[in-house]
Amino acid sequence: MTTADPRFPRDDGALFARLRQMWIRRDPMPHDLVDSVLVALATEGLVEEYALLTMLETDRLAGVRGGADASGQTRVFEFADGSVTVMLRVSALSERRRRVDGWVAPARPLSVVLRHGHDEWLASVSAEGRFEFNDVPAGSVRLLLRPDADGRIDDTARQGFTTPQFDL
Repeated sequence: MTTADPRFPRDDGALFARLRQMWIRRDPMPHDLVDSVLVALATEGLVEEYALLTMLETDRLAGVRGGADASGQTRVFEFADGSVTVMLRVSALSERRRRVDGWVAPARPLSVVLRHGHDEWLASVSAEGRFEFNDVPAGSVRLLLRPDADGRIDDTARQGFTTPQFDL
């Protein structure tokens, strides 16, 4: 009759406990792993939060020539994510219609999609970073910036940029 080797327990729980102790001795967990994981979890979604925090709305544009538009209402929004900044000037054409003038910095070849419910409007960013939507309905919208089909864009903007929902 052979006796079981005490170094190799037959019980799974005891075997796993020995394996755990072996790996703790041979390859211990880095001392800052827990803190690093907590920081990574806390900063997940930070780009979107920053875009919300940098959103700016005013009733007037300082230093702009000319009178107010037909309704007297002009609003400015600014969105940023660290690699791109989008500024929008929204003018009321009527109670239910808006004009949107936009600028992207730095200027790059992008397509801009304005989503209003299930409807979409498309514009291209000029070499100077400008785009516009002449006549869109008022309401809750989202702006999406996408690389142009030619693909001549740096990797930081390749995935595109989406603003949070905002009201025109």
